[in-house]
Formats: sequence, C-alpha cells, structure tokens
Amino acid sequence: MKLMEALTSEQEDFILTDVGYSRKQLEADLKQLKDWLAEQHHLPSSRLKDCFLKTYLIGCKGSIEKAKRKLDAYYTYRSCSDLFLDRDPLLAEYKKVNEYINICLLPKLSKSRDLVMVYKPLCEDSKNYEYLGSMRRLIQITELKMRMADVVTGSICYVVDTKHLSPSHVLMFTPTIVRDSIYLAQKVIPFRLKGIIFVNAPIFVEISINKLIKPFLSNKMKDRVSTH
Repeated sequence: MKLMEALTSEQEDFILTDVGYSRKQLEADLKQLKDWLAEQHHLPSSRLKDCFLKTYLIGCKGSIEKAKRKLDAYYTYRSCSDLFLDRDPLLAEYKKVNEYINICLLPKLSKSRDLVMVYKPLCEDSKNYEYLGSMRRLIQITELKMRMADVVTGSICYVVDTKHLSPSHVLMFTPTIVRDSIYLAQKVIPFRLKGIIFVNAPIFVEISINKLIKPFLSNKMKDRVSTH
C-alpha cells in the first residue's frame, strides 16, 4: 500500500539538514538505537522496521535519548489507553466511522516538508458522530505512515475542517479524551507537531479550543494552534 509519493533526494536532504542529520550519522544512530532495543525485553525490537525507527530519530532531531523515551512511551500507552482499543477495521462500529468523517493523509508534503493530515466531520447530526472512534482511525493512519518507507519525515500538521460541527459535537470532547489525544501527539508519536489548523470555524469552536485543547498544550504549541 502506498500512502504518499516518494521523496526526491533533494527533499530527503532538506529534511535531514533541517534536523542536523547527515545520512551517515542517521545510520550510526539507527544502529545504536537497535542495539538498545535488543536489550529492552518489554519492547518488540525484532519486528520494528528501520523506517519506523528512523522516523523517531528524525522526529526527535537526532536525540537518541528522546527517541528511546518516546518509543517506550508509545508501547506503554498502547497497552493502557482507550484510544488503542477496539480498532479492528472489520467491526461494524469501526466501519461506521467512514460514514460520518473523512480522515486522510495528503499525498504530498507541504512546502515546509511536513506531513499534512486532514480531519473533516461530514454530518451535522451529532448522533451520527463518535469522537473516540474517529480518533482511533486518525491514529491508525498515522501509525501506518510510521511504518512505511516511502517518506521518512519528522513533522506533521493537522488540518481540521469544522464546517459541520455543532455545539453538541463539541460536548462529546471530554477533557480526558482530549488530554490523551494531546499527550499522544506531543509525547508518544514521533512526528513533531508543527500545527493544528481549524478551518471554517464558528466562534463556539474557537472558544472550545481555548477551553478544552490549549490548557493541555505547552506554551510553544499554543502558538501553533490557529482558527480560520
């Protein structure tokens, strides 16, 4: 399966240079990370692809210690968070997600070489919307990208089209689920979060973002959330 167009050598060089990596150093750090994983018996080191590990190294800007922490957090979080439960794509509840929301990874990087994920609810009736299910699907697409060698990059931007959201939709965003989602994006997933952009946003969405999302963000990330 191919999610994106392959990078050119020029694009790859830009991404590596942006985080201070040479190809030689990336390969050396990859070996060091794999040696560490071989000693971590609680982690599935033998099944991890090189592209998966390189994504962590690039996303952590070459910090091997940070990559170790995020890898450990990723597998720990998978075992305890509701976001990773009931994700069988053949389940009827899971299939229903496709009826009320579009979630896709754009086939090309942005001009700043970021992955771009688009999240768009389709139905104004909140009875047909289930936030937890949609987040599970978004995370699965992200995880799939982490394991595919077509494009190895270290940053991602989320674009959320709120055109069909109503106040009753927003009431489904419990603080616990929002907190878990933000923690996952900042502390677990390897991609650096370059931005969360809300488009077609009515005033109640902006208020909700300030009350529900921004309290869980670092000061640096608060400046990367915008509404339009």
